[in-house]
Amino acid sequence: MGHIFFPQHDRKSPANALLNPYRTSDNRWILLVAAQRKDWPGFANAIGMPHLVEDSRFVDDRQRMLHASELVSILDPLFASQSLAYWKQLLDSHRVIFGVVQIAHEIINDPQLAANDVVVPLDVPGKSPTRTVNSPLQILGAPKVNPSLAPHLGEHAGEILKELDFNDEEIARLYEAGAVTRFGT
Repeated sequence: MGHIFFPQHDRKSPANALLNPYRTSDNRWILLVAAQRKDWPGFANAIGMPHLVEDSRFVDDRQRMLHASELVSILDPLFASQSLAYWKQLLDSHRVIFGVVQIAHEIINDPQLAANDVVVPLDVPGKSPTRTVNSPLQILGAPKVNPSLAPHLGEHAGEILKELDFNDEEIARLYEAGAVTRFGT
């Protein structure tokens, strides 16, 4: 259909070292999202390496892109030298744009999931409250149906067969022959 697939990101040789993930000392990942021209001097100052701004390899956007792998080789050990908490505090205080690659526990407890109805409550009779992933589909003019438990095997078999114009006698024969599973047996 004409779609162009991009190759997998090469973290060690990215097109832009300022749009790249870096591992911290506590084995977490931080994703730099610093724009080239505007954020470069502030970023270099924030990480305590203001001399990089004048380095001929990194002096402008073009040079930083041409020498991105060299910049990664400088930033990798730097980010690996401190914890995620350290980098979050430092980059926040210098207004450097970044993101944190969340771990599973953080993802499921991210308040944005509930705020955007991505994860919603699921009522399970007789069990403690739980949550599930909401359907991503929304149909204009139709109310969104809340998630529910999946039916048990055969739970709605009789109703479905009736919708397909099977009569009670035919349905009974299907149950007896074992062609259709009866719920609860």
